[in-house]
Amino acid sequence: MKIPKTPDIKLLKALIDLYLSVKVRSEESIKNCTREQIESERRCLLNTNPLSIIDYIRSSVEILLNLKEEEDKTIKGQAVNDIEKQESYEEQIQKLEAEARMHIRVLVI
Repeated sequence: MKIPKTPDIKLLKALIDLYLSVKVRSEESIKNCTREQIESERRCLLNTNPLSIIDYIRSSVEILLNLKEEEDKTIKGQAVNDIEKQESYEEQIQKLEAEARMHIRVLVI
């Protein structure tokens, strides 16, 4: 199989589209991003080495995975904290129920 020396333009465009879809952006830049800006970025990337674009994609995916991992840790921490609060409330409710039973016993006797 013959490997072309110049990148296939369809493959390059597909890599660019993939990169632009996984590129990490702030919420503000997403809100302010226009179609013209994306097209301008796409045109600039057409002159970029395809291996560099693949590296950009790899970096973006790593960043996204790290963000997800951090978010998962935060959610797990919140879940543990919620369980601890729930157990504390359960203890308080049991104490109040015991006090109510003692009060009812005193009234009945």
